[in-house]
Amino acid sequence: MEEKKSLAARILSANKQWEQTSKATIAENVEQYLYAKFPECKTSYKVKMEKLQEISGSQKNTVYAWVNRSREDVKVPFLKLCKIAKALDVDIEDMLKENNK
Repeated sequence: MEEKKSLAARILSANKQWEQTSKATIAENVEQYLYAKFPECKTSYKVKMEKLQEISGSQKNTVYAWVNRSREDVKVPFLKLCKIAKALDVDIEDMLKENNK
């Protein structure tokens, strides 16, 4: 029971951190970790978009809105970000840190 409370607290904490993290920071971190795990995504925008679609289960236009930094009002949804983090073997908290480079 204590473990479930701990997990719930971690999820709520990460969600709060997600709410406070800028869209640009999240997009940069997603790209950084995506390139580290799948270097081929760095050489081709199309490959990057297809890989993010595959990982997240989202449509092309949706993924484009997440990575297009000029659209500040569109942020990777928290649960999709969790799915991406898991696929890239990254802690969700690391996806939300500024200046991860």
